[in-house]
Amino acid sequence: RFPSIASEFEGAIRFGPVSTLLKNAKVPLETPSETCSIDWFAGASVMMRQSVLDEIGLFDETFFLYFEETDLFLRAHRAGYATDYVPASKVAHIGSVSTGMKSWSRVPGYWFDSRWHYFAKNHGVGYAAVASLAHLAGGGLHWLRCTLTRRDRGVAPRFLTTLLAHDVRALLRGRPAHPAPATGQVSSSQSQGLT
Repeated sequence: RFPSIASEFEGAIRFGPVSTLLKNAKVPLETPSETCSIDWFAGASVMMRQSVLDEIGLFDETFFLYFEETDLFLRAHRAGYATDYVPASKVAHIGSVSTGMKSWSRVPGYWFDSRWHYFAKNHGVGYAAVASLAHLAGGGLHWLRCTLTRRDRGVAPRFLTTLLAHDVRALLRGRPAHPAPATGQVSSSQSQGLT
Protein backbone atom coordinates (compact mmCIF):
# COMPACT_ATOMS: atom_id res chain seq x y z
CA ARG A 1 0.00 0.00 0.00
CA PHE A 2 1.02 3.60 -0.42
CA PRO A 3 2.59 5.17 2.69
CA SER A 4 0.17 7.25 4.76
CA ILE A 5 -0.19 8.87 8.18
CA ALA A 6 -1.79 5.67 9.50
CA SER A 7 0.95 3.48 8.01
CA GLU A 8 3.62 5.65 9.62
CA PHE A 9 2.04 5.10 13.04
CA GLU A 10 1.46 1.38 12.44
CA GLY A 11 4.99 0.77 11.18
CA ALA A 12 6.58 2.63 14.07
CA ILE A 13 4.54 1.27 16.99
CA ARG A 14 5.18 -2.39 16.07
CA PHE A 15 2.36 -3.69 18.24
CA GLY A 16 0.08 -6.53 17.10
CA PRO A 17 -3.29 -5.14 18.26
CA VAL A 18 -2.58 -1.78 16.58
CA SER A 19 -1.40 -3.53 13.41
CA THR A 20 -4.64 -5.53 13.39
CA LEU A 21 -6.69 -2.37 13.85
CA LEU A 22 -4.76 -0.59 11.07
CA LYS A 23 -4.41 -3.64 8.78
CA ASN A 24 -5.68 -1.65 5.77
CA ALA A 25 -2.89 0.89 6.25
CA LYS A 26 0.00 -1.57 6.63
CA VAL A 27 2.59 -0.89 3.93
CA PRO A 28 4.72 -4.04 3.73
CA LEU A 29 2.35 -6.70 2.49
CA GLU A 30 2.94 -10.42 2.20
CA THR A 31 4.31 -11.35 -1.23
CA PRO A 32 1.32 -12.38 -3.36
CA SER A 33 1.29 -15.96 -4.66
CA GLU A 34 -0.73 -15.10 -7.77
CA THR A 35 -1.07 -12.17 -10.15
CA CYS A 36 -2.98 -9.30 -8.57
CA SER A 37 -3.25 -5.52 -8.51
CA ILE A 38 -1.25 -3.72 -5.82
CA ASP A 39 -0.36 -0.07 -5.14
CA TRP A 40 3.41 -0.31 -5.65
CA PHE A 41 6.42 -2.56 -5.26
CA ALA A 42 10.20 -2.19 -5.17
CA GLY A 43 11.57 -0.92 -8.45
CA ALA A 44 14.11 -3.72 -8.98
CA SER A 45 11.96 -5.26 -11.71
CA VAL A 46 9.40 -3.02 -13.37
CA MET A 47 7.89 -2.94 -16.84
CA MET A 48 5.81 0.08 -17.88
CA ARG A 49 4.32 1.11 -21.15
CA GLN A 50 6.05 4.04 -22.80
CA SER A 51 2.69 5.82 -23.11
CA VAL A 52 2.28 5.71 -19.31
CA LEU A 53 5.71 7.27 -18.78
CA ASP A 54 4.98 9.87 -21.46
CA GLU A 55 1.86 10.84 -19.51
CA ILE A 56 3.11 10.73 -15.91
CA GLY A 57 6.80 11.54 -16.42
CA LEU A 58 9.91 9.66 -15.39
CA PHE A 59 11.44 9.07 -11.99
CA ASP A 60 11.64 12.28 -9.94
CA GLU A 61 15.37 12.95 -9.64
CA THR A 62 14.91 14.78 -6.34
CA PHE A 63 14.86 11.32 -4.76
CA PHE A 64 18.43 10.10 -4.40
CA LEU A 65 17.41 6.66 -3.19
CA TYR A 66 14.23 5.33 -1.62
CA PHE A 67 10.62 6.32 -2.32
CA GLU A 68 11.28 7.13 -6.01
CA GLU A 69 9.40 4.09 -7.28
CA THR A 70 6.61 4.66 -4.77
CA ASP A 71 6.21 8.18 -6.14
CA LEU A 72 6.19 6.90 -9.74
CA PHE A 73 3.54 4.28 -8.96
CA LEU A 74 1.42 6.85 -7.11
CA ARG A 75 1.51 9.16 -10.14
CA ALA A 76 0.45 6.23 -12.36
CA HIS A 77 -2.34 5.36 -9.92
CA ARG A 78 -3.58 8.95 -9.88
CA ALA A 79 -3.60 8.94 -13.69
CA GLY A 80 -5.87 5.89 -13.61
CA TYR A 81 -3.37 3.09 -14.27
CA ALA A 82 -3.29 -0.18 -12.34
CA THR A 83 -0.12 -1.84 -11.10
CA ASP A 84 -0.04 -5.61 -11.33
CA TYR A 85 2.28 -7.89 -9.43
CA VAL A 86 3.16 -10.94 -11.54
CA PRO A 87 4.94 -13.64 -9.49
CA ALA A 88 5.80 -15.63 -12.65
CA SER A 89 8.17 -12.79 -13.59
CA LYS A 90 11.31 -13.49 -11.61
CA VAL A 91 14.36 -11.31 -11.01
CA ALA A 92 17.14 -12.02 -8.54
CA HIS A 93 17.49 -8.92 -6.38
CA ILE A 94 19.31 -9.05 -3.09
CA GLY A 95 17.67 -6.12 -1.32
CA SER A 96 19.72 -3.35 0.25
CA VAL A 97 23.12 -4.74 -0.77
CA SER A 98 24.29 -1.59 -2.57
CA THR A 99 23.30 0.69 0.33
CA GLY A 100 23.84 -1.68 3.24
CA MET A 101 20.43 -0.69 4.64
CA LYS A 102 20.03 -3.87 6.67
CA SER A 103 23.24 -3.15 8.59
CA TRP A 104 22.99 0.65 9.01
CA SER A 105 24.17 1.85 12.39
CA ARG A 106 22.43 5.15 11.54
CA VAL A 107 19.93 5.89 8.82
CA PRO A 108 21.55 8.24 6.27
CA GLY A 109 20.19 11.71 5.63
CA TYR A 110 19.17 10.90 2.07
CA TRP A 111 16.61 8.38 3.37
CA PHE A 112 14.98 11.11 5.48
CA ASP A 113 15.18 13.53 2.52
CA SER A 114 13.38 11.06 0.27
CA ARG A 115 10.74 10.23 2.87
CA TRP A 116 9.94 13.90 3.51
CA HIS A 117 9.92 14.72 -0.20
CA TYR A 118 7.52 11.84 -0.93
CA PHE A 119 4.96 13.02 1.61
CA ALA A 120 5.34 16.77 0.93
CA LYS A 121 5.23 16.39 -2.86
CA ASN A 122 2.28 14.03 -2.97
CA HIS A 123 0.18 15.18 -0.01
CA GLY A 124 1.46 18.61 1.04
CA VAL A 125 3.81 19.87 3.73
CA GLY A 126 1.13 19.74 6.44
CA TYR A 127 0.47 16.08 5.69
CA ALA A 128 4.22 15.36 5.75
CA ALA A 129 4.46 17.00 9.18
CA VAL A 130 1.51 14.99 10.54
CA ALA A 131 3.00 11.78 9.06
CA SER A 132 6.21 12.54 10.95
CA LEU A 133 4.28 13.21 14.16
CA ALA A 134 2.45 9.90 13.71
CA HIS A 135 5.78 8.10 13.27
CA LEU A 136 7.23 9.85 16.31
CA ALA A 137 4.17 8.96 18.42
CA GLY A 138 4.23 5.32 17.34
CA GLY A 139 8.00 5.13 17.73
CA GLY A 140 7.83 6.73 21.17
CA LEU A 141 5.26 4.19 22.34
CA HIS A 142 7.38 1.37 20.87
CA TRP A 143 10.43 2.71 22.71
CA LEU A 144 8.47 2.88 25.97
CA ARG A 145 7.12 -0.67 25.58
CA CYS A 146 10.61 -2.04 24.79
CA THR A 147 12.14 -0.14 27.71
CA LEU A 148 9.55 -1.49 30.15
CA THR A 149 9.89 -5.06 28.87
CA ARG A 150 13.69 -4.80 28.41
CA ARG A 151 13.46 -5.84 24.76
CA ASP A 152 15.65 -4.69 21.91
CA ARG A 153 13.93 -1.93 19.93
CA GLY A 154 15.11 -3.22 16.55
CA VAL A 155 15.54 0.36 15.30
CA ALA A 156 18.70 2.20 14.27
CA PRO A 157 20.12 4.26 17.15
CA ARG A 158 18.81 7.84 17.36
CA PHE A 159 16.30 7.21 14.57
CA LEU A 160 13.46 9.16 16.18
CA THR A 161 15.60 12.15 17.17
CA THR A 162 17.15 12.23 13.70
CA LEU A 163 13.69 12.03 12.10
CA LEU A 164 12.47 14.91 14.26
CA ALA A 165 15.53 17.10 13.61
CA HIS A 166 15.52 16.37 9.88
CA ASP A 167 11.83 17.02 9.40
CA VAL A 168 11.87 20.25 11.43
CA ARG A 169 14.69 21.48 9.16
CA ALA A 170 12.75 20.38 6.07
CA LEU A 171 9.60 22.10 7.35
CA LEU A 172 11.50 25.34 7.94
CA ARG A 173 13.23 25.08 4.56
CA GLY A 174 9.82 24.68 2.92
CA ARG A 175 11.01 23.10 -0.32
CA PRO A 176 13.16 20.19 -1.48
CA ALA A 177 16.90 20.74 -1.50
CA HIS A 178 16.84 20.06 -5.27
CA PRO A 179 13.46 20.91 -6.84
CA ALA A 180 12.23 18.29 -9.28
CA PRO A 181 10.47 18.91 -12.59
CA ALA A 182 6.69 18.81 -12.51
CA THR A 183 5.10 15.49 -13.43
CA GLY A 184 5.04 15.04 -17.19
CA GLN A 185 7.36 18.02 -17.80
CA VAL A 186 10.20 15.81 -19.02
CA SER A 187 9.49 13.11 -21.57
CA SER A 188 11.57 9.96 -21.69
CA SER A 189 12.96 10.87 -25.12
CA GLN A 190 14.15 14.25 -23.77
CA SER A 191 15.81 12.58 -20.81
CA GLN A 192 17.74 10.30 -23.16
CA GLY A 193 18.87 13.22 -25.32
CA LEU A 194 16.83 12.01 -28.31
CA THR A 195 15.12 15.32 -29.11
